[in-house]
Amino acid sequence: EKRIKRSFPVSTVSLEKLNRMNKSGSGILWLIPHFCHADALSFLRPKSQVNALYRPLRNPVFDDFVKKSRQRFGVRTIDRKDGGMLKTLKVLKKGEILAMLFDQNAGRAGTRLTFLGAECSCTTLPDILNEKYQPRILFVYTKRTGFWKSTFEVEEMGELKTNELVIEKANEWLEDKLRNDSNLRTNWLWMHQRWKPNVGQPRKGKIR
Repeated sequence: EKRIKRSFPVSTVSLEKLNRMNKSGSGILWLIPHFCHADALSFLRPKSQVNALYRPLRNPVFDDFVKKSRQRFGVRTIDRKDGGMLKTLKVLKKGEILAMLFDQNAGRAGTRLTFLGAECSCTTLPDILNEKYQPRILFVYTKRTGFWKSTFEVEEMGELKTNELVIEKANEWLEDKLRNDSNLRTNWLWMHQRWKPNVGQPRKGKIR
């Protein structure tokens, strides 16, 4: 555990943001991008309970390994296919933390938006949760510093513009990181079928 803490430190500024949010008493939503070492975020131990939404792997051996690795430091995992939606609502209602990857293809159930100039299907879950519980929303991510080494970074999401979706704000934030930070750009998972044209529901200003 000491070695892990040395390899994956959290900055004082980021730690202060986490602690301040924990004291707010409201539910907290961590939006996590697919940067290198993203699973290391399970090492964080804020005062509130962390619940991670995940999509089970097809291989049961790999799935069991990943699940146990994430739970090692107290994270509770929520299976998307096993009543995951209802469980996420309960997490925020209790004022706990819900962590989720937001930058993956959401298929036919998602909202069709543009990311880096190309069409893709984006998850509607952050907006459903925001509409119901107005959680504090944070971008929590890893920034690689070397072999099996990263720092933990935390940024609060700014206020939404009129009719702007949470996922639109998140896409805009990630686009800025990929365009302007060479470290994050080279350590983002580009090969995860992010872009699939004509997939997902058209953006009509209202989340289903």
